[in-house]
Amino acid sequence: MGFKTIKAEEDVSPNLIPMIDIMFLLLLFFMLNADMSQRELEELTPPIATHASLDDSKQNANRITVNVHHDADDKANPKCPPFVNGEVCRNETHWHISMSGRRYDFTKEGMTKLTQALTELGKVNIEDPAKGISGRNLIIRADRTAPYSYVQKVLEAAGTAKVYKIEVGAGLPKEELNKAK
Repeated sequence: MGFKTIKAEEDVSPNLIPMIDIMFLLLLFFMLNADMSQRELEELTPPIATHASLDDSKQNANRITVNVHHDADDKANPKCPPFVNGEVCRNETHWHISMSGRRYDFTKEGMTKLTQALTELGKVNIEDPAKGISGRNLIIRADRTAPYSYVQKVLEAAGTAKVYKIEVGAGLPKEELNKAK
């Protein structure tokens, strides 16, 4: 019985083009993913709390973030003098709710859409299937000059959507913030 000799090619060159394509796709994925995480937070000045703790965003990666913010620099609404002076602006058209990159207003239709969106996001983690209660955390970040009635409307929408684990965002006083760093 004879054995065949196997001929091996000496010039083996790997094709790098598919590997480069995969690396570019991974880079693009991570860049877009990093950008999406910042869309949850609107630019606002939170109220100061003397007993606030620093946020651990890794621990709360599964939470829903709702922002109640003033659009003072919007082209449709020129700068609002009360808001610019640090006073409470009562003009409802200047205030908006934003969540997951979407904006909602305080009209009945806007609050209905917010409730529907919270219901859908809450369904991701149902804690009590019999009652449909969500196990996801919700953080409400509101500007310090936001009228409480606007925050209360978000609380009502969360209750209707059966999202009950609610936190309210606040800022540390400057002295506490310097100690934390």
